[in-house]
Amino acid sequence: MSATKIKASERQGILNKLVNVLKKRYGKNVPRQQRPVFETLVFAALLEEASAEAAEQAYDDLMGAFYDLNETRVSSISEIEQT
Repeated sequence: MSATKIKASERQGILNKLVNVLKKRYGKNVPRQQRPVFETLVFAALLEEASAEAAEQAYDDLMGAFYDLNETRVSSISEIEQT
């Protein structure tokens, strides 16, 4: 089935079904945050296999322990793991 041959209303229906399946699988949405792109990627990595609350706490701890993300870039893995 070609994407150009599907009507807009049919695409919308498919996307609605997909969203419903994802909601059943993963539960509620993570609260939206306004972060720069790289910080969003860091938060996404922290969120993997963790609750939103745990990821938020880990993100706050990480940002509080280092001056900025550039400092984490030049830090050793063991220094970051301790945080």
